[in-house]
Amino acid sequence: MRINQDYLRTLLQVCQTFEKPTFTITDLQASGLNYNDMQFEFHMGILNDQGFIVRDDGDAGFGLFKSADGFSSWAALPLRLTASGHSFIEALSHDEIWAAIKRDFADAGIATMNAASLKLLDRLSHTVVNNVVNNTTNIETATHSLVQQAGAHSRQGQHVRYSTQDLGDLDRLMNELSNNIHDLNLDDNSIKRAKAQIATIRAQLGDEPNPIILEQAGRTLRNITEGAIASLIGAAVQPTVWTWAFEIMKRLFS
Repeated sequence: MRINQDYLRTLLQVCQTFEKPTFTITDLQASGLNYNDMQFEFHMGILNDQGFIVRDDGDAGFGLFKSADGFSSWAALPLRLTASGHSFIEALSHDEIWAAIKRDFADAGIATMNAASLKLLDRLSHTVVNNVVNNTTNIETATHSLVQQAGAHSRQGQHVRYSTQDLGDLDRLMNELSNNIHDLNLDDNSIKRAKAQIATIRAQLGDEPNPIILEQAGRTLRNITEGAIASLIGAAVQPTVWTWAFEIMKRLFS
């Protein structure tokens, strides 16, 4: 009997689907693989010969017993897929590797199939790893701009960094807002929220600042106060102070 590659692959895939660490021929039967089928016996024997499927107790065989007169009987013994078996089916489960096996190794034995599939998996893994691009862009003047450089389906992150001048402007801004917050004519809840963000930013400025916390608190503070600040600028109330504050928040918390 010749190896049926499709049957072999299906058998391994079914063995891999069980949630428990072991399975029996009864489990395989329930999954649609008839253990009384000669094809089942043949492929289980090959997988056992190669050490891909073994008995969990370490004894030889896979639950098939034959008497001297050729009578066969099955025992539902705990079996397991070995590490080699998992590696084999991992390789065969990749569509491109399976297509290559079917195309170039259609008549190969199981040892050749395993060696070829693992070699193809190794090449595929190297290709994936080599396609991972780490790209760091340092921009000194475009503060907080949404600069993105990536291809389709890539993952990227943006790390905001505040310069010494930015931190100095933030310190002054917190002082101006604290000293003049009642000029904004905010309701009590908005004043309470604004003061909480000011306290958060000040706490960051007193130590090594966390840019993520600064940015989040700053954006919240801008959302709370921006409309009121714009009204004060329009009414010419301390226009120098509020115009400066408006521009700083716009620059740092865009």
